[in-house]
Amino acid sequence: MVSHRGDWDGDGDEDVVARTGDQLLLHRNTGTGGLEPGVVMKVSETGWAHASPVAAGDIDGDGGPDVLATSSAGLWLHRGRVAADGGWLSFGAVRIGPAEWKDREVLASGDTDGDGRAEVWARGADGTIEQYGYDSATKTLGAPTALGSLPRTSRPLGLSLGDVDGDGHADLWTTTAAADLVFHPGGAPFAEAGGVSVGTGGWGYFSRLGRPFRCGRLPEPRLFRAHCALDTLGMHDHHSEWKVCGMEAMERRRAAADRVRTAEDAVEQLREGLAGFGVKLPSLRIDPVSCAGDEPAPLVDLGRCNIDTALRLCEVLAEKESGHDG
Repeated sequence: MVSHRGDWDGDGDEDVVARTGDQLLLHRNTGTGGLEPGVVMKVSETGWAHASPVAAGDIDGDGGPDVLATSSAGLWLHRGRVAADGGWLSFGAVRIGPAEWKDREVLASGDTDGDGRAEVWARGADGTIEQYGYDSATKTLGAPTALGSLPRTSRPLGLSLGDVDGDGHADLWTTTAAADLVFHPGGAPFAEAGGVSVGTGGWGYFSRLGRPFRCGRLPEPRLFRAHCALDTLGMHDHHSEWKVCGMEAMERRRAAADRVRTAEDAVEQLREGLAGFGVKLPSLRIDPVSCAGDEPAPLVDLGRCNIDTALRLCEVLAEKESGHDG
């Protein structure tokens, strides 16, 4: 079990938390495209073999990353603390969800409302997706907010990366029974009909999705994918696969950043050029979904415009074609 959301050693890079047998290990991010060997997280209880830990961000709002874990007993909050030599977990885990949580998938959406606390998204066995907030005073989860439904039979894996498309609503990613990757924009109830396919084939080999992981300090997002086992963390499976950012070398990181910058420049040039003819496309931008993946291929989204703008574009094109562009 591999997960990450949070900087456990205070160096500005997100680190990886992994369960190996009965222990919970921290793999510190080197910041140069790699991970350090795992060390047992300090003050970490044993008994992890029968739990599914998820690095969920700062759940209790104390400034340190936390770990959520589901087990046959329910949902547990393990409060964390940042330390220069590696992360710490508190002695006493707090059970914040009943036994029914053993069948729920924790989607780890992060802080979706800007209050400094990470919310908890969970998908039930029936596909229902709900959001919960943690109350530090009562040490319990608040009443759930319904977010939609995505059946596990047709959407086996799910993950929230927060607000990916910049519209102020947290979004969702899922895989399909056909091994595709689908992006579900937030702001409306999640449903199968509302998704956009962004990856075709190959996603059936993975048993878990994780949030964007930065091997350095690049601004663009990446998907982190891990198969069910990881030899380097002491887990053994001949299908084991580990992809962190898909960046094995510095040159690939530079090339990816250059592609995004080139797309940004193209958008600005296009915006300025159109403005010179009195045309403004309000939705002109880089398509955020096209920047995801191991090797981004940025697309320019021209967006939608009203009829007047469309007619003005037609006039400009007609003037250019006839040579009357003065």
